Amino acid sequence: DPLPSACLVGVWKPYIALPLTASPSRAVEVLRHELCHYRGHDHWWGAVRLACCVLHWFNPLVWLAFSLFGKDMEMSCDERARLRAFPIP
Repeated sequence: DPLPSACLVGVWKPYIALPLTASPSRAVEVLRHELCHYRGHDHWWGAVRLACCVLHWFNPLVWLAFSLFGKDMEMSCDERARLRAFPIP
């Protein structure tokens, strides 16, 4: 199982990929977190982040923004999942 953790994969038709080693007890928490990414359109924002780095590969501030924006998306989804802002239907 090469997948270290769950993730949202794809831009046009995204899906949630779970590692084979995921325990059932944590599956709901992990799915809630990944649904936060999906409902926040983070797959589109990820494409925008990559496009900015492709266009401005020479600018270190763009790479810093790339890194900080990714960390901010993760912390935001962690908080929304913790507060259960996006319930699983």
